[in-house]
Amino acid sequence: MRFVRIQHYLDFDFPDSTPAELYLGKVFQTQEGHSAALAIDDTTPIKGRNVVIIDHPPTAGLVALVQALESGGATVHLRDHHADADRDGSNVAAVRALLGERAVVKTREEHPACSSLVEKGEFAYAIVIADADQDGLTAALKAIGVTYPQLDEDAAVLDGPIAGKTVEALSPLGFRLVRAWGALPPFGAPNRDEVLGLIAFAFAQTVNGDEEQGGRMLNEYAQEYECRVEVARELALRIEDLAPGVRSLDVRGASAYDQPTLTGLLDRGALVTVLIKSDGPIGKLAGAQVSLARTKLGETAWIDLAKLVPSDWPRGLEAGVISNTPFLLHLSPARWEEFKPILFTAVAALQG
Repeated sequence: MRFVRIQHYLDFDFPDSTPAELYLGKVFQTQEGHSAALAIDDTTPIKGRNVVIIDHPPTAGLVALVQALESGGATVHLRDHHADADRDGSNVAAVRALLGERAVVKTREEHPACSSLVEKGEFAYAIVIADADQDGLTAALKAIGVTYPQLDEDAAVLDGPIAGKTVEALSPLGFRLVRAWGALPPFGAPNRDEVLGLIAFAFAQTVNGDEEQGGRMLNEYAQEYECRVEVARELALRIEDLAPGVRSLDVRGASAYDQPTLTGLLDRGALVTVLIKSDGPIGKLAGAQVSLARTKLGETAWIDLAKLVPSDWPRGLEAGVISNTPFLLHLSPARWEEFKPILFTAVAALQG
C-alpha cells in the first residue's frame, strides 16, 4: 500500500523552513512498512525530523514502519485508538517498546476519535502519517494546526458507521466533508489517490476559511456524490430475488454509483447478496466477476461463504475462485453457475 502525499496540494504559510508534510494511508505487512518508510524518505528526508503516525491500526506493517523510520534517523510518535482487540496485543506491545512514552495507544471507548489525542498545531513542523479516512484526515489536520471548534465532536461521528453521518449529527463543515468524500472512486481505481488528495486539500482550505477555492471544490465533489447516489437508486430498481434470502444485481456497464447506497438497498431482506460486475481481479481476466457478500442478517445466521466452496475446487485468480473470508467470495461466471445450487441449498436450510 502506498501513501498519498497531500503536501503538494496544500499551500499554507508556515513560519518555518520545514513545514508539515502530510501522508495518508496505512500498511499491513512487514515489507509494506519498510517500503513505505523508504518511499517517504525519498520524497521528504526523515533524518532529524519528527514523524507522527496517527490513527494507524496496530499491524505488523506499523511495527516495521516505526522501526524503519527510527533507523533512518527520525523521531517517531504514535497517536492511535486501536488498543481494543486482543489479537493486536503483540503489535501494540512492540510499538510501545520501540517508542516508550512517544507511543500513545488508547481504546475507542477512551477516545472515539484520534483528533482528541493531539493538540492543535502540536506537530506543525513534523511529517504526519495518518489513515486515509475521515477520522485520520481530521486528526492530521488538527495536528498541523488546521482545525475548527467542532472538529473533535465531528471526528467521533466520522469514525462511526455511515448511517450515523447525518446533517443532524455533524457540524456544517463535517457534513460537507462526508458528502464530498462520497465522490471518492472505488479502491483500486487509478485516480483514487488524486481525488483523495484534492478532497483533503479542499476540506483543509475550507476549514481555513477559503470558500472561493476550497468551498467550491467541496461543493463540486458533493454534487458528484449526489449524482452517484441517484445512479445507485436507479440501479436498485433492477435488483432480482434469485432465491429466498439471495438478492442479485448486474452493474456491468453502469455509470459511477455510490457503493454504500447501493449496498444498503441490495442488502434489504437478504442473507447473501450477489453483485455481477466488469471490474475486479477476476473480471479483468474472465470478463466479469461475481462478488458475493454476507449481509448482517447472513452473519446472524452464521453463513460462512468460504466454507460453502467445495474443498476440491482450486483457489486463485486463474481458477476463478477468491475465497479468504467468511463474508466475501469472488467467482468467475462459470464457477458462479456451479456454485448457485450450493448457495441456494445452504440458505434454504438456514431459513428452515
